Amino acid sequence: MPKTEYVAQLIRAIGKKDDANARRAVEVMIAHEDSHNNRQSAEALRHAFNTWSRMLTPLQPLPQAVQSLVWAESPRRTLDDLALPAVATEHIRNFPSERQRADRLRAAGMPVAHALLLTGPPGNGKTSLAAAVASALDMPFLAVQAHALIDSHLGETSRNVAKLFEYAGQNPVVLFVDELDTLGSLRTGAGASADKEYRSVLTSLLMLIDHFPDTSVLVAATNRPDLIDPALMRRFDLAMVLPPPSESDILGYLTRYQAGRAMRFPVPVVALAHDLIGHPWSTVERTCQRLHKQMILASDDTEAMLS
Repeated sequence: MPKTEYVAQLIRAIGKKDDANARRAVEVMIAHEDSHNNRQSAEALRHAFNTWSRMLTPLQPLPQAVQSLVWAESPRRTLDDLALPAVATEHIRNFPSERQRADRLRAAGMPVAHALLLTGPPGNGKTSLAAAVASALDMPFLAVQAHALIDSHLGETSRNVAKLFEYAGQNPVVLFVDELDTLGSLRTGAGASADKEYRSVLTSLLMLIDHFPDTSVLVAATNRPDLIDPALMRRFDLAMVLPPPSESDILGYLTRYQAGRAMRFPVPVVALAHDLIGHPWSTVERTCQRLHKQMILASDDTEAMLS
């Protein structure tokens, strides 16, 4: 554990609102733990320090040109809240773990993963997973639908994309770009001017991702990975498929939902799971919430009649 004198120095600095000395105190504590091979303590301090540093540096206002195209929100879900395939669970948990050790990887000259591509049919958790990654990393979540960046004026689409990436590169955020195929698809033959504009946007996007700093994270999503240019696909450190749930996946989710809320659905979970086969995760979740609400309201009505 850190020496008492280091902790006391940190407390005094915080009490005086002396951020510079507080930072130095934490850095000394981290170095002390590293020198004594207390890796777990050092990593815990380093993660807390990085989170605190981001909180001390407020986000810059969004550029007016893209302000109306994006939305920022505080992630409400964690990785533990999501139902993911086993392979996806392993990969996605390694992603924040690597990010939390980014300084050690950089010191060793190793690249830090910071670009994630999510694919799969609609309604299976791509947006929720992107937000959960932001939550795991304690980073602001900034989202945009790619079609909102497209402008009818020649060259404006590339400029919109550039301004968005410039902002995300200067501010540590998780930037979520939905409908990536809209910007980086293989579509051609729409006419010489349209094809030229498409190529311009794709070239700009490739360069922006290549120069996107690893202090921020890019998460992109698409329902049609087959439409995305291969050069763009290669820019991502990790690509994950989020498929619809199987019957056993749904049954497991229903069982956990009941156990976590100490309630029972009005129909057997086996029958309910069978009825939900072929539906996306979003439908499974909404069905659980709908039935749960009905049970709560019915219980309230019964109590009101008896009172």
